[in-house]
Amino acid sequence: MNSATNKIKEDQTNANVKYIRDQQPQQQSLSKYVPDLTPPVQKEYQHRALKQHNWATYNLSQEEEFPLFLDLLSNTLEQLQTHPSGTRGRPRYSLYTILLCSAVTIYYTFSTRRSPSLLRDLQKQGIIRAIPDFSTIRRYLRKPAVTDTLIHLIEQTATLLIPYETTFAVDSSGFSSFKFHRWVHARLDKRERIRDFKKAHICIGVKSGIITAIAITDSNHADIKCLPTLLNTTKNNGFTILEVVADKAYNSREQYNFIHNLGAVPFIPFKKGSTGRSAGSFIWKRTFQIEKENPDYFYNHYHQRSTVESSFSSVKRKFLDFTRAKTDNGQINEILLKYLCQNLCILARVIHFQKPLQPPNNTTESH
Repeated sequence: MNSATNKIKEDQTNANVKYIRDQQPQQQSLSKYVPDLTPPVQKEYQHRALKQHNWATYNLSQEEEFPLFLDLLSNTLEQLQTHPSGTRGRPRYSLYTILLCSAVTIYYTFSTRRSPSLLRDLQKQGIIRAIPDFSTIRRYLRKPAVTDTLIHLIEQTATLLIPYETTFAVDSSGFSSFKFHRWVHARLDKRERIRDFKKAHICIGVKSGIITAIAITDSNHADIKCLPTLLNTTKNNGFTILEVVADKAYNSREQYNFIHNLGAVPFIPFKKGSTGRSAGSFIWKRTFQIEKENPDYFYNHYHQRSTVESSFSSVKRKFLDFTRAKTDNGQINEILLKYLCQNLCILARVIHFQKPLQPPNNTTESH
């Protein structure tokens, strides 16, 4: 009985094989309409060569950073050392003294109450004549006029690297505060306390990480609105902009046209569902073709944006990721002081390594 059953199964199998062989010519004629689902051959993995760091030189630069930082800070603030206005009452502190004490406090991540013990060393060296009270420093940093001064100082420190930077990255990041606001979920009927924060929008040179332009806004301000202002400031300060890299938050035809009109090439990835239709933007259509036809070329340029993420990480690790000030102006000025310190630290590193950056060629590849 079993042998008969096996015989029947074998005959059915042979019949199926014969039927498949008879249908092969027809299947081959239709193969061009069927996608090839054969898994691709995996390429042999090649280990990426690790970048060799000269740790001895780096460690020495970190040990000697503060003297260079202090020298650069003093020279940068000399233009502000004017005689304070007012003839009555106690002599007023100059803006030079206030900002120098504030920057040193930010550098060492001290609160203003704990800073006098640190500032006495500067007084002994003759860098400052007197140490302001912590309440005086706080009161000065609440003034809106100090904001414009700090932005100007950040931009001026960046101009020292004009010959070296031609590719710029734009992004934003938040700095939390001790202020909270209430958020009501309409669907869940639930109330929450959410920590408020300020958003720092920056434009940096990708070679050195120097901040060329900055804007501080509220937490709900759209990133895309700040891009024209940051790039215009960078160009007006003397930088030559050849490439601009940013993430998808800045992706729009309007921004593509703006960057193109500056004489630069935008490397901003496209959102899911984007099409290559120009709709009045030829550079949008052309860049879309480059991303689809040559993604390696496109993303090799785009990933220069990693520098701006490293910059945010560096500032928050060295100078803290929150603000101690309570008022809006105080928080804005405290964040600006963090980025002024960051620029001075970058210049100190460049000076210590004897300017390792090389001026780029003014020629770019055709796109």
